[in-house]
Amino acid sequence: MSIQQLVREQCYSFFFLILLTGCFSFQGRSQEENNEAVKKRQRAIFVYNFAQQVQWKNIEDNQFFKIGVLGMDATIYDLQSLAQKRKIQGKPVEVSRFLKADNLRGIQLLYVNNKFKYDINYILKKISGKGILLVTEDYNFNSSMINMVNVGNSFEYEINERHIEKEGLFMLLR
Repeated sequence: MSIQQLVREQCYSFFFLILLTGCFSFQGRSQEENNEAVKKRQRAIFVYNFAQQVQWKNIEDNQFFKIGVLGMDATIYDLQSLAQKRKIQGKPVEVSRFLKADNLRGIQLLYVNNKFKYDINYILKKISGKGILLVTEDYNFNSSMINMVNVGNSFEYEINERHIEKEGLFMLLR
């Protein structure tokens, strides 16, 4: 075998190795992107399902069920997308963004993700007495009303009935 043939074979081997590595890298990235898309959808479905399991005082007086999202969270788009297909408590759903916890009015449910670093105690104080269900993600154990926790490719959740009942709400299923 000539030196030229040997160099050519090594080049082909090197090229094949680079191609193979790129395929695995793309497949891994693609799988991660797919998992994140599934989690985004799950997150929105969880929020809607929680809302169905709570009884609000005078909910029949409202024309719409209103969800608020605190911060620049992209979850708002998934919640709005689901609002096109689903109702909550038999009512059409409206989803709004709030940039501050100071102006939380006219909603039945507030979603807050800990990645935006909002103070949970401040939020609880701001919604106190307004009949708003607080659904959070990745906050400390029992600090919210309903807290979703990332576990692998899905979520688990915890319910703090004391906070819920203190707000005058009632869980239908326990």
